[in-house]
Amino acid sequence: MISFSQPYWLLLLIPASYALWRIQQLTFAEGSNAQQRFWFAIRAILLLLIIGALAGFQFRTRIRQNQILFLLDTSDSISSEQRAKAIHFLNESMTRIHEPDHAGIIIFGRNAAVERFPGIPRPLQNLESQVDITATNFENVAHLSEALFASNYQKSVVVLSDGLDNDGSADDAFRGMRKSGISTQAFYLSS
Repeated sequence: MISFSQPYWLLLLIPASYALWRIQQLTFAEGSNAQQRFWFAIRAILLLLIIGALAGFQFRTRIRQNQILFLLDTSDSISSEQRAKAIHFLNESMTRIHEPDHAGIIIFGRNAAVERFPGIPRPLQNLESQVDITATNFENVAHLSEALFASNYQKSVVVLSDGLDNDGSADDAFRGMRKSGISTQAFYLSS
C-alpha cells in the first residue's frame, strides 16, 4: 500500500507541472521532437521523485508471517496429568501451524527458560529445560517472550497454566505485551 507521511507536499505537483510545461515551451535547445520529449520525460521523472521524497513516499506491506510462543507453566501446582494435557494440546497446535509461520516454547515456574526457540513447528516429546518450580511468575516469562520475538513477524503468545500467579506482576507484564502489539491467549489447565 502506498502512503505519504507528509502529503501536503504533493500540492507542489500542480505548480511544478505548469513550470515544467512552460520550460518545455520556452526552450530553444536544438534536437528532434523525440529528443525533446525524452528530456521532458527525464525532467518530469526527476520532479516526481523529488516531490515524492519531500512528501515522504512509503510503500507498506502487511506481514503475513506469524510467530507463536507457547508459555507452558511447569510449577509444582501443575500435576503430571495437567502437564500431559498441556503437552498434548501443544502438539495438536503444532500440527496446525504451517510454514512460513514459526512456533517456540518457553517453560516457566519462578523463572523461565526457552525449551525451543521459534522455528519450524514440530511435536514436543518431553521437557528438557529446568526451571525453579516452587512458584509461578508470569512477569518473568512475559519479559522473556517479548525478547524472543523477531521484528518481522506478527506476534502471538499462548499461555498454558492453572493461573495461580504467586510471584511477580502478571497484569503489568501482559498489558505491556498488548501495547507492543503481541496478541495473548490463555488456556486454563484444569485438574
